[in-house]
Amino acid sequence: ARLNGLDLASITLGLSAPEEAAYVAYCLHILPHGAIGILLAAMLSATMSSLSSVFNAYSAVITDDIIKQIFWKEASGRKLLLIGRLATLAFGAMVVGAALMQANGDVGVFQLMMTFSGIVIMPTGIPIVLGLFYHRTPPWAAIASYLSGVLMGTGMLLLDVELSFTSQVFITGGVSMAVFILPGVFFHPSPDYARRLASFYAKMKTPVTSFEIG
Repeated sequence: ARLNGLDLASITLGLSAPEEAAYVAYCLHILPHGAIGILLAAMLSATMSSLSSVFNAYSAVITDDIIKQIFWKEASGRKLLLIGRLATLAFGAMVVGAALMQANGDVGVFQLMMTFSGIVIMPTGIPIVLGLFYHRTPPWAAIASYLSGVLMGTGMLLLDVELSFTSQVFITGGVSMAVFILPGVFFHPSPDYARRLASFYAKMKTPVTSFEIG
């Protein structure tokens, strides 16, 4: 786009980050109308296929791992299917709303994804990684660790605290890590919980052989 002298600001008029639309602007400049239609169809298809798999995975986690395992163990398959469809609809509405907010905002997609990663993805990884080798923490510490990191990141976003991505990651990650580790200093597990915990980690360390699979 730069070698061909394209003025991205004029082609992508109204976008907050014209440089992020260089690919689309260049395609609009060199492709005929029919090829542009094929390009748009391919982009929409790729987006819809990836989103549909993500929505299915998230709805399955909500229905099977959360609703059925914790809140409603006697739920029938029909009711879980309805909950899964409602969850998919809610996720779709959230994605559409986020896209509209981004289109009308002052930041580009790249900056939005960096902010999202610092707020949501970083606190998710802390209990997952630490839980592999730190076993003293109580069972509620993982959820508390994730929520504290998300709340910290959301608070900085709402207060318009200007930090680099690295600083944001260290702050949210540090809070999540502290909330996950510190309760283990004062937590004394019951014998039943200690037994179930030892059984769980023993199962994790047991290799799966072809004989066991068969």
